[in-house]
Amino acid sequence: MKPSCAFVLLALALNVCAELEIQLPTAAGEKGPAPAFAVTPEVEDYGLLELKNGERFRVRLENYDPASGVLTARHALIRGPLPIEASALLRFTAQPARPEFSDIVGWVAQMADGDCFCGVEVTLDGDTLRLKTAYSGLMTLPRARLRWLTFGSPPSVIYQGPTAGEEWISNHRRQVLEGASLFLDKNERIGMLLPALPRKSRLDFTLIGIPHQEAHAWFYVKGADLQDEVRDDAYRLSFRGGFGNQRLVFSRIARGRDEQEIGAVPNPMGQNWQLFMNGLRVSLFFNLDERRVWLRLNGKQIAEWTDPQPMADPQRGLAFSAGSPMTISDIRVHPWDGRLETMEEYDRDDATDVVLLKSGDRLAGDVISIAQGAVRIRSQLGELTIPLEQFRQFRFRTTPITTAAATDAAQVRLLDGSSFRLREMRIENGMISGRNDHAGSISLPLKAAMRLVWLWSQETSPTRAEVPSRPHLRAAPNALPMADGAQ
Repeated sequence: MKPSCAFVLLALALNVCAELEIQLPTAAGEKGPAPAFAVTPEVEDYGLLELKNGERFRVRLENYDPASGVLTARHALIRGPLPIEASALLRFTAQPARPEFSDIVGWVAQMADGDCFCGVEVTLDGDTLRLKTAYSGLMTLPRARLRWLTFGSPPSVIYQGPTAGEEWISNHRRQVLEGASLFLDKNERIGMLLPALPRKSRLDFTLIGIPHQEAHAWFYVKGADLQDEVRDDAYRLSFRGGFGNQRLVFSRIARGRDEQEIGAVPNPMGQNWQLFMNGLRVSLFFNLDERRVWLRLNGKQIAEWTDPQPMADPQRGLAFSAGSPMTISDIRVHPWDGRLETMEEYDRDDATDVVLLKSGDRLAGDVISIAQGAVRIRSQLGELTIPLEQFRQFRFRTTPITTAAATDAAQVRLLDGSSFRLREMRIENGMISGRNDHAGSISLPLKAAMRLVWLWSQETSPTRAEVPSRPHLRAAPNALPMADGAQ
């Protein structure tokens, strides 16, 4: 017997109502339901999938099994599933379904190898840190591998790379990186336009090599290709290694005017062979509203400069140029809140734990436990118990560990700011699962993942001074049309 039309309409109505969040009117003085963005944020169904050959598609991920070596996706203009060889995968990027959702404020645990986990509650007892997360429930992490524990919203990431498959402008030509570093040959210039570069920004990168001639890093430039005839406003950090002129110079480049040197310090890479082998970590903090810039090298503050002239219209280009071979890796760009009270200068001292209080005071000792809203710490002042709400940051001493190269893993970045490597990653029934070196087995909703990067398509960033004779680049393919307005 066929169902009646009324029965079909009723069933459809019930199905629609089941998918809606119904907002009921409230009486005066009563609180209504929480706004939509107060729930755990999710990403859109469709995201941008990029392949190693430069092709890009806007798809919905359905299934991924590393054993079969195939990713199954759905495209809006293609009937049926779209199977893709796993060896061709580069990365998948999704967008938040609710761009207006508020940050999840809590604790950020950063491990010694860079993996980062965010949670709303934290306890520490003996050798174990327990973190209550928004997507994976209670997570257990080994204290021996914990480096930082920081309170606040996870840092927003504007850019983190380079990664294989990215497009950069090299000597006025679009090129695609084949590795996870920028290898600059003699007299090469390379750059890119960042998604954004706020007036308050922090930029970090690692430089490997001894610039026998001048090498430069450019910030807030208009174009990524550094055309000689274009002299718009920009800042430049110059590494000068010539005989008798081994300086690190910060300058302002402005249209119609000569280069204006704002400040300079001795170039630490001039004759330091350890830095030549291991690399120099450069951190710059910009506050264009106050015309001030801070420079840190390997976590130690080196200089503070003030630009005598304001920069009215800063752009979003980042670029590098070199007079001799060099390598740039691990570039990170973040918005900056204007505070410098961090403990990066302690990052290379593993003798003890160090904590930073919200008052600005620092205390060294042994963090015994974090429980019931209080921290017990043993220091030169004796054993202290301090409310957890008084702490801003913990730096834990770590035990040296050897981690196998993550050639069978994917880098996963979640909407709550967590970013970690996941081995043997699987996608099935709307869930991502896999194994992390610190947290063990992890399972979370696919809609929590904002970015997936398959690590086997990247080359390991160099840890010693090996600069090839030419950059690892290939010509960028012509752009292909994509459905759903993908960019």
